[in-house]
Amino acid sequence: MFALFEEAGKFQTGRVLAEAESSAQIELDSGKRVKVKAANVLLKFEQPAPAELMREALQSRVNALATDFINRDDPVQRDAIQANRQKALAELDRTGREIRALQTRVSDIQEEARRAGVPPGWLR
Repeated sequence: MFALFEEAGKFQTGRVLAEAESSAQIELDSGKRVKVKAANVLLKFEQPAPAELMREALQSRVNALATDFINRDDPVQRDAIQANRQKALAELDRTGREIRALQTRVSDIQEEARRAGVPPGWLR
């Protein structure tokens, strides 16, 4: 099971390792384990993978900011929206690179296992 949570004003996702009544132990994609208060866990889910969920959410945010930018007439508001859109685009790009790196790691592990003679069904 995966979880979407807020920590220090930033949304993060990870795999739930353990849950207690008031907190959860969550492992991030980077391998770091964090203890999160139950109140900060916003969503628990099985599919899609955490990085993919974040990518989809960021793409949705970029689309909403683009629409908001087009519908505004005030230059000051447009500048603020454009700055937020640029930040979201940078985060979307970073998340995309992270997903590709994780997919490469999985492929490398599968290839290494194949070379070592591990039966294919064990890696699913």
